[in-house]
Amino acid sequence: MIGLLQARATSAPRAAAMWHHARGQWLGWRWEDILADVSALAGALHARGIGAGGRVILASEPRPEALITVLACDWLGAAPVAAGAPFAVAETAEDADALRAAGHGGAVVLIEPLPGAIGLAALIAEAPAPPPPPAGSAAAGQPPLHGFCQASLLDPAEIAANILPLLRDGGTLSFPERPGTAAADLAVVRPERFSATAAQWEALREDLGRRVPPGRFAWPFAARRLRRQLGLDRARLLIAHGGTLAPETAGYFAGIGLTLTEIATDAVPR
Repeated sequence: MIGLLQARATSAPRAAAMWHHARGQWLGWRWEDILADVSALAGALHARGIGAGGRVILASEPRPEALITVLACDWLGAAPVAAGAPFAVAETAEDADALRAAGHGGAVVLIEPLPGAIGLAALIAEAPAPPPPPAGSAAAGQPPLHGFCQASLLDPAEIAANILPLLRDGGTLSFPERPGTAAADLAVVRPERFSATAAQWEALREDLGRRVPPGRFAWPFAARRLRRQLGLDRARLLIAHGGTLAPETAGYFAGIGLTLTEIATDAVPR
C-alpha cells in the first residue's frame, strides 16, 4: 500500500484525499499531508521497537488518524490488531480505559488526548526518519471515485473495498464523525463508492421494510427519492463484505436500483 501512497502523493500532492466530519465541520486531508504523517508515524513507531512482524493495537472507529496508523504499520511490515500487542493507538481515553480493563499494560497513544497524555499528533511531530518502506506497485489509472468508510480498518475486506481503491485510483474518502452519525453523514456525502458488511445491509433492509410500505417502490420516483434519502443516489459501486449476503436482501436493493457486489475477505496486498 505504501508504494501506491507514494505514487499518489507524487502525482497529486495537494489534491484532497480524505474528509472527516469532526466537531461540526468537514476537515480535509491532502495526499502530501497523509504521506508526511504516515512517514513520521512509521519513524516514531520504529524508534519504539516496532518493525517487521510487529503488532500495534488499534482501538479506534474509522477516521483519518486510524488509516494513517494502518499505513504506518504497513510501512514497517507490522500489523494493526485488536489486542495482544505492547503498544496501542486508541481514539479516546475511554478506549484506553477499556484496553487497560482488558489487561493491556503497555503504552497507549491517544488520537484525542487529554492534558498530560501522549497524543498521536505529538508522536507524528517527532518525525524521526523511518526505515525504507517495502517495495510496492505504482498507481493504476482506474476511474477515481468518492468513497465513504464506516467499517473497521482492521477488516481486510474494508481495506480491499475502500482503502486500496483510494490509494490506487485516487478520488477521495469520507469518514463519519461517529458510528451514530454515519447515516446522517452518508446522506450529506452521497458517495460514489460505498461498502458495508452483509449484516449491515441486512439490518438496513429490515429497517426500510418496517418504515416503507410493501409495493411502494413500484413507482420509479419513490425508489429515486429513497436512494436520495439514503445518500446512495450517486453510488456507482456498492459493496457487501464480511459474510454471505442473503438473496432476498440483494433482490430488495436491486428493486430500488441499488446493485450490490460481494467481495471476499482476502489478504491485503502490499
